[in-house]
Amino acid sequence: MGKIESFPSEALLIERIEKHLSEGVAEERMTVIANTDLKKVRSEYPGIRNESKDIGPWEKFLSIMAVKSREEKELDKLDDLTEHEKYVYRKALEDNEAVLYIGE
Repeated sequence: MGKIESFPSEALLIERIEKHLSEGVAEERMTVIANTDLKKVRSEYPGIRNESKDIGPWEKFLSIMAVKSREEKELDKLDDLTEHEKYVYRKALEDNEAVLYIGE
């Protein structure tokens, strides 16, 4: 089963990424999901799957009106999460936190 965490800032996310890299976790096992474009993560860690995007007001409105937001669809792709974990991390995304998932 994979590991998932949320972070209130890009700086804290980067600290955790660095910790995982120092422990031997490959960038390719990591996925970042966020409501804002994490430019530093995108530029410094090209091997990490980055599903973050800075969207404008119209796209945000469409996302709110959609049955499932872009971020929720990304969480649904992570098959090994329980429904409770998906709920917790959907809430984190709603609170504009970044989510880091490390797959097996």
